[in-house]
Amino acid sequence: MTDISKDYNLPSRPIGGLQGQPKNTNLLFTQNFTFNLQRNSDLSYFVQEVQIPERGGAEPKEFGFAIGPNFKQPSSGAGYSDFTVSFLVDEYLNNYYNIVTWMREGLPYRDFSNVKPVHEMYDEAYLMILTNKKVPFQKITFQNIMPVELSGLEFTYTDTEYRPLTATVKFSVNQYIIENL
Repeated sequence: MTDISKDYNLPSRPIGGLQGQPKNTNLLFTQNFTFNLQRNSDLSYFVQEVQIPERGGAEPKEFGFAIGPNFKQPSSGAGYSDFTVSFLVDEYLNNYYNIVTWMREGLPYRDFSNVKPVHEMYDEAYLMILTNKKVPFQKITFQNIMPVELSGLEFTYTDTEYRPLTATVKFSVNQYIIENL
């Protein structure tokens, strides 16, 4: 009689938390980034917050059958949400007005003298993600961005503390590329 092993074709590795430990257990912190917008360096200096756009598509297509559950299939054409940047407004409003001017260049405000061709409206922005030792390790390039929305500014006498004005600008983005450095 032969001895039949009863391993049930299970892998011979430890089960549980001992397998697949990550090589790097350091966490990424929200302050570890630098941002650069080629067209507006005044804005780049005062950036406080950057939100990478969400990537997604339309709802999946659903096909119903007479018997059984519905079948879902991915829709074509994934896209990006808006790319959001919050920044401190400088004393002379230079970085704020640079965005306003950029937005006005895309459509006639009072006349057509300031309107530029569409290909001149786009710019590139770079987000450098830093390690805990402030060393750049990843670069995200946002291609063909253009401002689509700019928040207003709120002046008030009711604040008891001095706090700087902040503004938020939303950019449309065609694509972003992530590269390791």
